[in-house]
Amino acid sequence: MPNIKSQKKRVEVSALENERNTAKKTKVKNAVKKFNAAVEAKDTVAAEKLFREAVSVINEAKSDGIYHKNTAARKVATLAKLLDALKAEVKASTPVAEKKAPAKKAEKVEKVEEVAAPAEKPKRTVRKKAEPKAE
Repeated sequence: MPNIKSQKKRVEVSALENERNTAKKTKVKNAVKKFNAAVEAKDTVAAEKLFREAVSVINEAKSDGIYHKNTAARKVATLAKLLDALKAEVKASTPVAEKKAPAKKAEKVEKVEEVAAPAEKPKRTVRKKAEPKAE
């Protein structure tokens, strides 16, 4: 234990900061665990909600200086990758009804192309140089 008064205070303050930072790191870990549980259960609605919450907690910890910005970005990217994989897996497993495009859209596109044809550009006029004055 230090004898100097300011150092005694530093010990107390650093202990409080350590508790606070540990609690925030734990909050991030819990949010990530909840998100991972939703991904494991293949629940896209819950996973999307928990993704937003986890990203919010991670960004909060980053702004408090607990995580470096690259560490926070890496954690968010990992979660986003898992969410995208889950969405792709669910989308691939559900049958998709095929839709036929109506013929009217093709006609409209042709009309737009005719109207959008560029007009001829006007010819550039060349400006004559001023002749020097004769003295």
